[in-house]
This record gives sequence, structure tokens and C-alpha cells, in this order.
Amino acid sequence: ITPREVIVFLYGGDATVKYDGQPHTAEGYSDVVIEDTLYTQSDFSYRDGTPAVTGTDAGSYILGLADSDFTNNNSNFDVLFDAKSPVYLTIEPRSVTLTSASDEKPFDGTPLTNGAVTVGGDGFADGEGADYTVTGSQTLIGSSENSFSYTLRSNTKAENYEITTVPGTLTVTSIAIEKPEETIELSLRCEGTFTYDGEWHYGNFSVVCVPESAAPTVTLIDTVSEQYELYLLTFPWGDTIPVRSGPGGREPGRYTTGAAYTADDAPYASFSPEDYIITSPGCYVFIEE
Repeated sequence: ITPREVIVFLYGGDATVKYDGQPHTAEGYSDVVIEDTLYTQSDFSYRDGTPAVTGTDAGSYILGLADSDFTNNNSNFDVLFDAKSPVYLTIEPRSVTLTSASDEKPFDGTPLTNGAVTVGGDGFADGEGADYTVTGSQTLIGSSENSFSYTLRSNTKAENYEITTVPGTLTVTSIAIEKPEETIELSLRCEGTFTYDGEWHYGNFSVVCVPESAAPTVTLIDTVSEQYELYLLTFPWGDTIPVRSGPGGREPGRYTTGAAYTADDAPYASFSPEDYIITSPGCYVFIEE
């Protein structure tokens, strides 16, 4: 009896999963095409039982199939095996969105911060994650990004994730107080007595406001070495006036100082000059030996 000739076409199985920190397997066949209905899949075997490929981390895993990997177990057939495609496993990275908090408060002269970071998207696999350093801060009236960075934990591999960062927004609003109808008088002072220590002393800056109820919050926003300190006066209704205070001195002696608004600092300013009278009486910085 002459064995019947038959061709068997084999297509390796494939699977696609999302990374979850656990091993996954693609095995078997996605399709087996046999040209003779008398010959079945139970009539042949793979060398190791079932073709399979296993992986854990995100990526592609391939088990190539060769014609010689298959054995015909039915002597009534003369079989030609034709392996068309491998066993293919794809583990996709998790998509994670990290978002820092948004927050808001009325102006009070102190920094607005919020260290919360939320994890969205697919999230991290169980037991994995990141640590966060949030550096966003907003003190003056206005808004800025709540910037942050992250560091993956030692058991968390970057290649298993596609991470997007989204900074929140920190907003400081003006206090809901109406500006007085009368002109506001500001007396800027910059004075003090210091013991010589080799450091530059600009003087202690202060503001006397009439009416007192309109007194601004004072914030130091810059120092230009041995020239002046730049302060921002922020009023309850949102006006801002930058003033330079100094120059002061370093060596023992008496130094004339003062404070004033200059047009060079206009980017910080938001006020109508006609609403304010700004003066700076003669002030001195004393540095004693």
C-alpha cells in the first residue's frame, strides 16, 4: 500500500497582551491547513509537545517553526510539513499619565504649593511605581505650572511603560477687596544698624501706608549684588508696585539709602500711578565696627 501524500501548512499561534509584571505565553497554532481530510492534527506532533514562547517584559517574543520540528505519526501518509509563520507573543508597554495637582488660593504673600501627583491611564503594574519631586510654587498673583519630576522605583523598568507627564496649574488670585477711592500714600523706608561682618547690608525695608487698611504685602523678589534689593508691593485688590531699596554698604560707616519705583521694573508693575503717592524720606544704614 502506497502512503497518501499530504501537505500540512502550519501557522504559529500569536497573542498580544498588556504588560502587567506577570509572565505570558503564546502557544500552539493560529491555523493548520491540511489538504487531505483523512489526515488530522492528531496525526502529527511537535518535537516538544506544543510550540510555545513566554515573556514578561514589554517587547516581542518569537519562536521560529521549522518543517523539521514536526513528526508524522500516521504511517498511512507521506507528509510534507510547511511551517509558514512563527509563534509570536507581543507584550505591550503600559500607558501611564502622571498629573501634578492644580490648586488656587487668594494672595496672602506665602507660596502656594501642592505636592500631590495622580496616576492615570493604565496605571502601574501591581507593586511597581514611582517617587515624585514636586517643585511648583506660586507666590504672586498669577498662575504657573506645578512642575515636578519622577524617579521609577528599583523594581520598575522604564521599557515597560510609556509615561506622559502633565503639570497642573497653581493660581494665586487677588483678594476681593475694593481699592479705596482716596489716593494711597506710601512712605518707603530702608534703614538699620548693623555690626560689621564683611557682608553687604541694604537696610531693613518697610512700608508705611495711609490708609493703613490698604497696606500691601511685601515680597523680596530679587537682589542685585551691592546695588539694590527688589521688593514687590502687592495690594489686596491686585495692584502690584515693584520698588528698589538700597544701596547700603559693607564697611563701617553711615550710608544714605532709599527706595523708589523705576520704569526698569515695569514688567512687575500693575497699577495706575495717579492712584498712589510714593515717597522715601532720607534713610541711613549704619555699620558699626
